[in-house]
Amino acid sequence: MEHVIPMLIGGLIGATVGALIGGFFIRLATHLLLHFRPPFATAFAAALLATLVNAAVGFIVGPATDSMGVPLRWPAYIVLGLLGWVIYAAIVAKLIKHPDTGPITFRDALLISLVAMLFGLILGATLAGMIHLALR
Repeated sequence: MEHVIPMLIGGLIGATVGALIGGFFIRLATHLLLHFRPPFATAFAAALLATLVNAAVGFIVGPATDSMGVPLRWPAYIVLGLLGWVIYAAIVAKLIKHPDTGPITFRDALLISLVAMLFGLILGATLAGMIHLALR
């Protein structure tokens, strides 16, 4: 039990740092796809809330499947990944608003979150490659 508090604090710090990066990618993807830039505070809030909601889903699904004795296999991870993407997009659609037309569509939010995720994967792969080369 004494390990729960540091885990939660570390998770919140990690989610916040990830949301700072995610907010930048949401702004960039929105600019590329919809030709406007939402305020960084809004993009950050969308990324942070989506990350926290997806983490909560993970904290519910993981122990629930463990308690039933059902191991998660790759199809379950694909379904959970798609569910996480839909949750992320729903939050982006709710929070990101075009300055002239108002809230963006769910379809646009799916595209924004997909492009932002691809930017994140490229950044992560680049950093992993640089670290790998530095440690050789």
